[in-house]
Amino acid sequence: MRIPTDELVSLAQDLRVLGHDANEAGGRVRIRLPLYCSVTVELDGVGGIRCLPQFGFASRAAATWWTGLGIGLPAAIFSLVDGSVGIGLLVLWLGALAWDVYRYLLTESAISTARSLIIAKYAA
Repeated sequence: MRIPTDELVSLAQDLRVLGHDANEAGGRVRIRLPLYCSVTVELDGVGGIRCLPQFGFASRAAATWWTGLGIGLPAAIFSLVDGSVGIGLLVLWLGALAWDVYRYLLTESAISTARSLIIAKYAA
């Protein structure tokens, strides 16, 4: 299934109708989501689409690693040194992971919506 280049404008309009904050610019559709996350939809070289989820300024994978290591490692170290500080950091780490899980679900939902719209339009 080849997708024409002008289809991104239509995709952005369809996403806005569904309630997403989507803008088309420079051959890409950027879907802005709550909690500092977004998805960029662009055409790949063979006529399909590529979805690039982001948490803030970093890719989703990199941001998840930084959350896990940036808070999890100090939590583990302080748990060994001083239990009360370590438990507090452990609770903070679990909250940060829950934050990332929720953002992951938001970006996957936006990706699924964009793909569904394109499949529904070009399935025939």
